[in-house]
Amino acid sequence: MSDRVDECRKDLNNLKRYANEIDKTLDAVDAASGTDTWRGPAADRFRSEWNGRRKAIHDALDAARGQYNKILQRVQDEEYKKRSGAAN
Repeated sequence: MSDRVDECRKDLNNLKRYANEIDKTLDAVDAASGTDTWRGPAADRFRSEWNGRRKAIHDALDAARGQYNKILQRVQDEEYKKRSGAAN
């Protein structure tokens, strides 16, 4: 396996780890802004806005996670083509 593939795999694993950390943070914001902890017009306004923003963030994280295998495969294919071309 090439250094480039190893580096890509490491970067993608970091991406997954950071995405999981962001998910945990989203859950923490949900808990901190729940109706049991925060009431009133500002809380209602925040929760209303937060729901849309949370969904957008979560969708972006899911999309990034979904690209993991595609990106890794592309890098592996490029490295294979490079090695095959160099061998000819």
